[in-house]
Amino acid sequence: MAHMKITGLDEVQQKFNRLSENAENLSGSHELSAGDLFTESFMCDNTDFTEVVQLFAAGGFKVESAADIKAIPEDQLDKYIQASTNFPSWEVMLRSAVADYAKRQLFS
Repeated sequence: MAHMKITGLDEVQQKFNRLSENAENLSGSHELSAGDLFTESFMCDNTDFTEVVQLFAAGGFKVESAADIKAIPEDQLDKYIQASTNFPSWEVMLRSAVADYAKRQLFS
């Protein structure tokens, strides 16, 4: 009967434990800055801008807070996002940024 030695299980267990810990840290509510969500990498991959502030400024929007974004008429914002990004709407862009953030946190 042949015997096989399996190695690397400790490393797999450590990675699993880290992933589990990171997932636990993501649970619940979190306040995130625009910089946390709309990283330079995210913006460069999905827009012609490196910062979300530049994106809004180029559209003529003065955005200094989440309230400022909410004050923009939804149809106007969606039309601008569709024309200026890889996304069909602000909601889709925001959800994609949140998913990207979660992925970065899980696998850090």
